[in-house]
Formats: sequence, C-alpha cells, structure tokens
Amino acid sequence: MAGALQAVILGKMIRQHRQPYGIYFLLCLATMALQICIANFHNSDNLHDMLLWQSGQNTAAFVAIVLVFSFTAVYSRQRYAKELVIALGSIFSVFILINFLMPYGIRFASQPDITPMHFPWGEQLNQLRGTSSRISNIVRLAYVVVYAWGFYCTHQLLKNGQRLTAALFGCGYLILLTAVFLSGLLETNRVDFIYVGGYGILAFNILMSVMVSRDFYEALNHMEYMLKHDLLTGLPNRTATMNELDRVNAASLVDTPYEYLLLLNVDRFDVINDTLGHATGNELLKQIAARLTEVIQSGDFAARLGGDEFVILKNDIELPFGILSYTESLQSFLSKPYEVQGHPVNVTFSIGIARHSQERSVDLLTAADLAIREAKKSSHSRIELYHDDFHEAINERLRIGNKLRHALLAGEFELYFQPQVNAVTRQIDCFEALIRWNSPDDGLIAPNRFIPVAEEMNLIIPIGKWVIEEACRKLVEFHEAGFPEIRMAINMAVQQLMQEHFTTEVAQVIEKYRLTPGQIELEITESAVMSEPEKCIRQLGLLKEIGIKLAVDDFGTGYSSLGYVNQLPVDVIKIDRTFVKDLTEGNQSNVICVTTIHMAKSLGLQTVAEGVETELQAEILGKMGCDILQGYYFSRPLPAAQALQLLTLYANK
Repeated sequence: MAGALQAVILGKMIRQHRQPYGIYFLLCLATMALQICIANFHNSDNLHDMLLWQSGQNTAAFVAIVLVFSFTAVYSRQRYAKELVIALGSIFSVFILINFLMPYGIRFASQPDITPMHFPWGEQLNQLRGTSSRISNIVRLAYVVVYAWGFYCTHQLLKNGQRLTAALFGCGYLILLTAVFLSGLLETNRVDFIYVGGYGILAFNILMSVMVSRDFYEALNHMEYMLKHDLLTGLPNRTATMNELDRVNAASLVDTPYEYLLLLNVDRFDVINDTLGHATGNELLKQIAARLTEVIQSGDFAARLGGDEFVILKNDIELPFGILSYTESLQSFLSKPYEVQGHPVNVTFSIGIARHSQERSVDLLTAADLAIREAKKSSHSRIELYHDDFHEAINERLRIGNKLRHALLAGEFELYFQPQVNAVTRQIDCFEALIRWNSPDDGLIAPNRFIPVAEEMNLIIPIGKWVIEEACRKLVEFHEAGFPEIRMAINMAVQQLMQEHFTTEVAQVIEKYRLTPGQIELEITESAVMSEPEKCIRQLGLLKEIGIKLAVDDFGTGYSSLGYVNQLPVDVIKIDRTFVKDLTEGNQSNVICVTTIHMAKSLGLQTVAEGVETELQAEILGKMGCDILQGYYFSRPLPAAQALQLLTLYANK
C-alpha cells in the first residue's frame, strides 16, 4: 500500500510522465483483490464457493497481468505501448468472458474435487483438483509470451544504462515465469501445493514498489533541487539565498558564515533582450553564471535572484587588499566580452556591497540593494559600499513619495520657464517648461529630489500629463499677451512616451488650446531613449508624424555614438551643460561641442547649448554655429508672470 500511495503522489508530482505510476497504483489494487480471492478460495469448504472465488481469482490475475504488461510498456517507453496494451487487453478480456461462461471456470474441463492440504505448522487449506481445460493451456502460453516480451523490455532498459531498473524488472519477470511453471505442475496434479500464480504477481509488485520508492525519493530530491535552484543557470535561487541569509542573521559577528554580500546587476540588460532577443539574453545569463561559478572561492555562495540580478555571499578570508579590490577584479572578469549565439556582447555590471553588522537597522540584502541603487544613480559599471546615509536617503524618498500623491491633487506643482535665446538675434525663441513643487511643509522642492521618486512610484505619468496641459495653457497666455511666435519646450519621461495612446493625448491637448503642433517641442534625455531604443524610436516617430518638434536632451552624456542620432526622428540636439561650462579658447570641450554642432547641421538638425553662464561661452558657441543658447547668463527659470515680463524686456531691446 505504501508503494500505491507513493505512485499516486508521483503521478501528481511528475505530470509529464505520470502514466506508469497510475498504472502501478491500479496494479496494487488488482494484486490486493487477487490476494483476497486466493485467501477466500483456500478457506472455502464447498465447491460452489470455491468455484466462485476461483473465477474472481482468475479475473483479478488477468487484470493484473494486463497491468504488469502496461506498466512495463509505459515505464520503458516502448514505441507502440498504447497499441500493444490495447491488443493484450482485448485478448485477456476474452479470457475473462470465457472464465465466467465456462461452468467450472477457465481452469477445469469437468467438475473438480476438493482436496484438503495439511501443513506442518497445523494449518489446513482446501485446493481443487481436476482435468485442465485446453483454454487454460492457451492462457499459460499467453503468460509466457507476455513474460518473454517483458525480458525484451528488460534488455532494452539494460542497454540504456538503467541497470537497477533492469535488474528489478528481470527478477520480477523471472519470478512470474517460475510461478507459471509451478501453476502448470499444480493444475496437472504433478505437485500438491497452493495456487502460486497470485504470489508471483505479488512478488513482482513488491519488486516494482522498490523501483517506485526509488523514483519517489528521486522526485522529492529533484523537487527540492528545483525549489532551491534557478532552472536557467543552475545556480541557487532566491529561496536558497534567503535560507543562507537566515543563517547570517542568526549568527553573531564572530560566528557568521559570510561577512559580505555582493549584489550584481547587468547594466542595460533589457536593451540586450530587446535588440538581440530573449534567447540571446538567456544564453548570456548562463554564461555569466558559469563565470561566477568559476570565480567564487571555497566557502563562498553564488546565486541568481532573478532577472539580471546575481548575488555573492563572501567570507572574509583571503582578502589581503580588501573587499573593494576583490570586487573590482570580479567586475573586470565578468565584464570581459561574451560570445553569444554568434554575437559579440559587451556588458558591464553595477555592484552593491554590504557588510554583516548587528548594529545596522536593515538586513544584508536590503543594504546591498540600497548600495546598488546608489551606484546606478549617476552612471553604470559602478561599485558602491553600503553606509547608513543610504538608508536615510530611502526614508527621505518614502517621505517625499507619500506627499507626492497629495501634491498633485492639492495643486502644489507650478511651472517655471527658462528662455532659449537665438544665438544670432539674441531674441527669445522658446521657453522650456520646468516643474517645481511648492510644498506647504518643505517649501520649494527641486525636481532632482522628487522626479526620481515619481518615476519609481509610477506617478510620473499623471504628473507629466499635468505638465503638458499646464505648459500649453501658459503658452496660450504668452501668445495672447502679444508674443505669438514663442514656442514651448516640455520634458517627457520614457514612461510617458511608452504609453500606447500618448501621441493621441498630446494631440488632444494641443487641439484643446488651439495651438499648432510645431509650437510644441517635446524633450527626452538620451539615456532614456537608449533604455528602450526601438520602442522609443517608434513612439517618437508617431509624434513626429503629427508635426511636433522633438529634442534629445543631455546629448553626449548617455550611451549612443554621434552616428546613432541619425536613426532618431528628432529636430533638435541639446548639448549638455558639462561640455559648455569649460568652454574656452582651445579647450577639449570645444572639440566636442563643434563636432556635435557640425554633425547636427549635416543632418539638418538644430542645436541648443545648455548651461551658458558667460558672454564668452555665448560668443564661442555662436562662432561654432550653435543655433540656440540657454542658461543663467540669459535668465534663471522664472514663474509665468516674470517670464512674460522678460519677454517684454527682450522685445524692447
């Protein structure tokens, strides 16, 4: 019964190959029914009851033999298993029918006699003796054919290297064959013993229970492995990692099995998936896992948490140059070029490090996660070691995030406007709309404090929608004040751009305020475009089709080459302030700026230089051929009323 129960459980666990275990469960039931019939047969004391139990015994034996055959065929995965089982089942169904139609069952041609048998231990059992029927000889021949086929399957299992399974099947069929031989001697009155055919099936069942038990425990071990390992890379998974971290958190600083946790992210992995496909991405992850396995030392622990996130738990031995030196060498090793499905792939890694400390208020994994977030803030391929300031920064972001939801509803946001001045005429050509947050509790909050939080909380979409609406409304006010030629530049986040109906929504706002699409310029940063280049280019193309001007902000600080910009459907390139602030005669920044300006002109694009703070910078950029200048030299960002005054001032120059 234990084997039957294990077979049922196995059938649930191994859904893709559960048929043999279901058959074995039925075989257990048939064997049990057979033993009940045998016991009642031998203990009956009248011919009628014995013949009745014999018919049941024969029926159970026939069913059991078909199930033995079926179990063997399916377990050994014979090519025509289904057809063979149907054929044998049909033959033995005929035997069962004949068994009930014949007056003395399938064994006897005439009425048998009851013969008592006495055993040395004092037990007495009854047996039937009589003339065997011809059909019983045919049944025994069918048994022999089935068992011969079973030996053939055993040979096939042995050839496939399944030695233990072949041995169990071989012994089982040898016992069955022996039982048939002894039953033949018994039915021809050559030996005086109890019916042994049923015991042969019982012995086979017991041997198969050994195999099913082995499969059961192997399945349990495999399931435990799958629960604790990543199926793609073979590395331990998040569950196994959390188990290890429980050990770390429960240990003292002296007894801790690991002192450091390194959290690794593959930079811009989503771009690899989008451009080269998920199959290439998965193969890359497997190669990264192989390198991790190669590089970790004895006593260390490496795992894949999910996606492109890996973790290393490291003890403090053999770190003569410190954990940072170790991490730098690890980063360098992992960042060597990969060859994936014929594609050369170069990747970098951002790594956050946390050290086990009982004084720290956050757990080891959270600390490393805070460190890697800090590493990714400014650039990629950085290493950051956790310190308590990160936790304070997280608390600050949570506090701002909680207030952000209320701020939009309460109307606490306001737009400021910074002029973009024509480099030749020195007249205002456009305003860039810049959001500010006037918090009742914290005063004026700069965008760099709340925009990243809004992006994390997915509030950037409703905030961005408000910005577009408000910027268009203010632009109408500027036009009505007598400045109809002024345009408006509006920043957009990549989350906004990726919205399916974003173009339609922008067009509706423009139509609502009776503006023309060419009066609106939407800006997106170069790094945002490169996060999902194909999707961004497609969405930008839709905006371009309706006539909206498009600008790439912070150009030169992201990942694209100058040649990549010809694939972007943009009208304006904004040169980042980092290249403008150091402009002097003969400076290296001059080369970058002039190259960008000439490249833009060759593509028919305008250039806007950000961060212009001196007349010298304005003059140099003008000589280079830059079209538009923007910066504190002309004006800081101003509220709408002051921006309108500035327009009047410039118009009167």
